[in-house]
Amino acid sequence: MTGDVSYGNDAAIYWELGANTVSNSPAVLFDQIVVGGNLDFLGAAMLYLSFNPVTTGGTVDWSDAFWLADRSWQVFDVAGTTTGLGNVTLSTQDWLDAQGDSFAAVLGGTFSLSQSGSDVFLNYSAIPEPSTYGLILGGLALALATHRRRVKKV
Repeated sequence: MTGDVSYGNDAAIYWELGANTVSNSPAVLFDQIVVGGNLDFLGAAMLYLSFNPVTTGGTVDWSDAFWLADRSWQVFDVAGTTTGLGNVTLSTQDWLDAQGDSFAAVLGGTFSLSQSGSDVFLNYSAIPEPSTYGLILGGLALALATHRRRVKKV
């Protein structure tokens, strides 16, 4: 879009991811809105996510290792300024992948929105495996033991 874009109160924005990827090349694998001017969210707006786009033959698979790491997608590429992002809410539904599997049943991650400069990003935060927490706790216990041993020597 060459000019400014404004979303009013009760605006609905739809975003699709067609594959387990953060790259939009060589084909368009996720939606991205390019704004040549300013982007304004003037009132409460809802961002609806889809991970099973039937029209593009989506291949998103929640059981793929792709979803074990944090990810980010640029939803709005804005040339001007962005205001009112706090007015945008993500839809809270249980998304289905291309196989019809439920996000909540397979994954425990979360989605959120962020702004970097004028651009708006959709972020996915993976929840670490229980073994990751064990490694963290083990490392902390080892550091504490080392610290106590050093303090005793002094």
